Amino acid sequence: MHLFDTHFHLKKFETELSPELCRRAMLDSCARTGFVPESFGLNAVGGDFEESLNARTFAHGAPDCVFSAGVHPGNAGDFSGDTSPFEIFADDPLLAAVGELGLDYYYDAETAPQQRRTFGAFLELALKWGKPAVVHLRDKGDDAAFRDGFALLADFVRDGGRFEVHCFTGSCAWGEKILELGGYIGITGMVTFRRAENVREILRALPGDRILLETDSPYLAPVPYRGRENNPGFLGLIAAAAAAVRGAPVDEFADLTAANARRFFRLEPSGKNNDCGAVKP
Repeated sequence: MHLFDTHFHLKKFETELSPELCRRAMLDSCARTGFVPESFGLNAVGGDFEESLNARTFAHGAPDCVFSAGVHPGNAGDFSGDTSPFEIFADDPLLAAVGELGLDYYYDAETAPQQRRTFGAFLELALKWGKPAVVHLRDKGDDAAFRDGFALLADFVRDGGRFEVHCFTGSCAWGEKILELGGYIGITGMVTFRRAENVREILRALPGDRILLETDSPYLAPVPYRGRENNPGFLGLIAAAAAAVRGAPVDEFADLTAANARRFFRLEPSGKNNDCGAVKP
């Protein structure tokens, strides 16, 4: 079995310990849940400049790990609009994507204008760097964030951009629109939540080559750990639940989604030593 957590956030203690020790702890957690992957890829995600720096440091110390740099919509209200500090990441060989970025009108609707400006600025950066975008879209069920986000993403794709919508919680109709733009869709531990039938519905409808798995840790721990702090070691549980929804063998489904992740991030297949593959130009 091969696993790839395409989206996790570092907890404070993980910035203070050796990345290799943290990764071993994640693998131990995975083994305790009954999954021992042959390869275990990770994408450490930045939601602001400092978190992006920490994600880069972690990626350079942990085998088979890459990182993403960006500004989460929840931080857009405090963002100056100047993306120049992020240029320090441009030539890093382990930079896999730009993100997390996007629109969140559920908690932060009052900063919607700043969110749209920030989203647009980082989509431009993704085009400039030739990297995919890791996108967050969430609203209160009125589709406002999806409408605004789709308009920006359509322009981005027309100019050659690639993207995924991580932790997808939208409708099947919006899922279809995302797929039409060539986007990938990230599935989290929400697939195990009793009331998240919309997530299971879109999962059943997705083409196999567009599915990414993620923990979004330390948030959204899957059942039976819901309510506790999440970590990438729970990804095997998410893979098993998602495979069951699709009626697929878990090993095959995990391998498929790991291959999707490496294709999306343009990484070489994982070697036997589990070191990170080189990013293709």
